[in-house]
Amino acid sequence: ERFPLAPGEVPVERSIRFVLDSQYPVGGWPQRFPRVPAQGLHGLPDYTGYITFNDDVAGENIKFLVMVYQTLGDTRVLDPIKRAMDCFVVTQQPQPQPAWGLQHTVDDLKPAGARSYEPKSFVSHTTGINCASLMTFYELTGDRKYLARIGEALDWIESIRLPANLIKDGREYPTFLEIGTNK
Repeated sequence: ERFPLAPGEVPVERSIRFVLDSQYPVGGWPQRFPRVPAQGLHGLPDYTGYITFNDDVAGENIKFLVMVYQTLGDTRVLDPIKRAMDCFVVTQQPQPQPAWGLQHTVDDLKPAGARSYEPKSFVSHTTGINCASLMTFYELTGDRKYLARIGEALDWIESIRLPANLIKDGREYPTFLEIGTNK
């Protein structure tokens, strides 16, 4: 077992420990934990250590920690929750593309590629989901820093709307946007 129970530990405690141990100091989480040797995946360098928004990794971990606090009163999770919410703020990129990628590098917090069909890019749906998360963080904390740049991100999303002749099956926005060009 790669992440065994500690002596006398109950499974819920193991789950809490797993989420806390896997969190980076900046507040995000990798796609996989514990890390596997850097051997690469799908012919590409190993991407599983990047801060991951894809598959709602960050969002689900935050929800879990909030539930731990609300149901168990475990104050150990308060700082990790704050750092996780703040990670959304620090990974939002500056103008003219105030958006997010599916994953971001740990060292410089920039978007990073992953699987062959997930290029290093900004991602419209991830940006929208992260904006919704920031609004939830504001509701939880009352801290306006979580609202400060949502307008920029929503304006960016609107700026990438496809022309009418390219809209198919109700999909009005491209998924992946090239860094620096929005192509």
